[in-house]
Amino acid sequence: MVLGSFLYRALFQRASILMLSKVIGALLFAWAFDQGADALYQARTGNLWVLANARGAAIRSHRKSVFSGLSGPALYDHLNRGKLWDHIKHKN
Repeated sequence: MVLGSFLYRALFQRASILMLSKVIGALLFAWAFDQGADALYQARTGNLWVLANARGAAIRSHRKSVFSGLSGPALYDHLNRGKLWDHIKHKN
């Protein structure tokens, strides 16, 4: 009973503090719910998207290093090296 009266006097007696505690409670609930949903999803999927994002970042960095000095015809030749005209004529 003492705890209830203390909480009422400390938090809920004034309307402004009541609204502030509701806003803070809603923000904390949203954050906790989001963290819990993310943890549940990661546990169920086995971190598939984390691995896919890491692989995608590695591929993007490799592409930047391979194609960084190439432009125009040199890039076109690099992308189509070893292919016959039948394989690449639909690209034009």
